Amino acid sequence: RLETAQYALDLLMTQSRTEALRLATLLDQMNLERKAEQARIVEEAKTQALLYAADPVLVVSHPTWSHGIIGIVAAKMLEFYDKPTFVLQELEDGLAKGSARSFGDFSAVAAIRATESYLVKGGGHKLAAGVTLKTEEIDGWRLAVNAYHRSLNLSDQTKYRDTRSDVTLMSFAECTEEQVRQISQLEPFGQGNPEPIFQITPLTILSRRTMGSSNQHVKYRLEDTEGRTMDFIAFSKAEVFQLGPGEQVTIWCELAINEWQGRRSVEGRLLKMRRQD
Repeated sequence: RLETAQYALDLLMTQSRTEALRLATLLDQMNLERKAEQARIVEEAKTQALLYAADPVLVVSHPTWSHGIIGIVAAKMLEFYDKPTFVLQELEDGLAKGSARSFGDFSAVAAIRATESYLVKGGGHKLAAGVTLKTEEIDGWRLAVNAYHRSLNLSDQTKYRDTRSDVTLMSFAECTEEQVRQISQLEPFGQGNPEPIFQITPLTILSRRTMGSSNQHVKYRLEDTEGRTMDFIAFSKAEVFQLGPGEQVTIWCELAINEWQGRRSVEGRLLKMRRQD
């Protein structure tokens, strides 16, 4: 996303261990740079989004936001605000290029078609799209996109963002390595074959700690009613999951195997947490 994909292809094709190590090291460094750049853009986009808090569709832009990363940023913004989002990079030639992410009944590509008089070009599909327009047209286009959204009179769109559950458990007794192994036989997961989500209740929060260079990740240790404990992690969601020790909660998660220093354990990837009434 920062440079050519040729490096990755060369890594897969090389017969030299030395060259493979060099390319792997290079790709790892580039990925670290991408993560840092992505984090910067997300924070700047959130700050800019405060100016448009009343808009049902977020349209944010800046000259320093790399076009190779803004698609990921748009997805992060949608996830954080539960709003369709367009993120644009303002280029030196007077144009702005961007990526869109949407959900529910609002089609990103239909919005592009409905406002095409403002655009140089655009296309995609319902949930993801790309757009190019003159930078000077961004403010007017933002108004037009939001006017189009309001004209649809969409209702209860948050239902599309609510986390589903495939199985409800009352304890951690069935959260075993064998369970995870059986789930893995359903792979590959993706569109049309989503990974199973477990709802587990009731649980008590024993501990909460943040991790990562900016404390952006969060890890919980939870206890079920039979005294079993299990760890759950949410990446880049520390500001979303704020409940602390002692709280009684229901959670939604995916199950995985965590391997660390030769030890294996079942760990949950935390998707949603709700305080019990």
